[in-house]
Amino acid sequence: MPPPSRPTSEPPAPPTAPAAPPPTPPHASEATRLLCAGAYLDASYRDRVIEELHLNEQRIVAPSLGLDAARVLAHALRARRLELAWAGAIVGLWVVGLLVTDMLLAGYLLPGLLLAMAATVRGDADRPPPARRLAAFVMRWLGRIVFAVFLVATVAIAFTGSDNDSSADSYNPAYGAYDSSGESPGSWTFLKGLLPALSQMAGGDGTVLPLQAWLALVLFAAVALCTGAQRSQFVRALGGELAQDRFADAASDPAESADGGRFQRMKDRIRLEQHKPLIMYHEAHPFCGAGAAYDTWVLA
Repeated sequence: MPPPSRPTSEPPAPPTAPAAPPPTPPHASEATRLLCAGAYLDASYRDRVIEELHLNEQRIVAPSLGLDAARVLAHALRARRLELAWAGAIVGLWVVGLLVTDMLLAGYLLPGLLLAMAATVRGDADRPPPARRLAAFVMRWLGRIVFAVFLVATVAIAFTGSDNDSSADSYNPAYGAYDSSGESPGSWTFLKGLLPALSQMAGGDGTVLPLQAWLALVLFAAVALCTGAQRSQFVRALGGELAQDRFADAASDPAESADGGRFQRMKDRIRLEQHKPLIMYHEAHPFCGAGAAYDTWVLA
């Protein structure tokens, strides 16, 4: 009796390769989105993009590998417009504040100048020399202390009024800290007489009313809010037109629809040049930025 035959099984089918995802157009790629976001963060990078793609109109745009340089330029120009608009609003608030407060806000320019100088002295290096770091540290904290003194003096005048008129014969900040009876005034009197003296030095009449102190506080708070809104522009852009679920829709991007005939012409020209098969290159630096150079001679 022959042995029973074993059932034959068919060999397993080879696994099928997963379907390749559809190619992402350059204007909607992640590289383009991150480069657009960088225009709101780094002013040097933004200015370089505008210089290379918008100001030097005579140059041929290099091939863009997986990105859309025209859209990056659009957001660089939009970031610069927003920064200039916020800067104009801040300068306007300072001018109005100086006029309505009888130059009382001029005292706040000194700590701002110290903080700006501290950033300049330190420089952009990650590890500046110790002398520059120490000087920047001293200037930064000096600016903070001066700002705190001016803020307390403004609050003192806003709540209790200025002693500049009532005690003009007893206290003069410009000549000393003693009244006619030879007694030393307290620190509260010094603070209430500090800003009238600075107002007079800045060109005012030296009389600071409580209303002017309140206006100074309100305007200074408005300047702080404008500065915070200017710095949070990146967050709003990243949650709006640069969000991952909205970035692919270039038609609704406000940067793309900006007015200006030159920008629209440059945008169309960049998109025409960056994906054309014809490449303009320099013989000393062929195809710069499109790979690693292994030799100095040219093969075209």
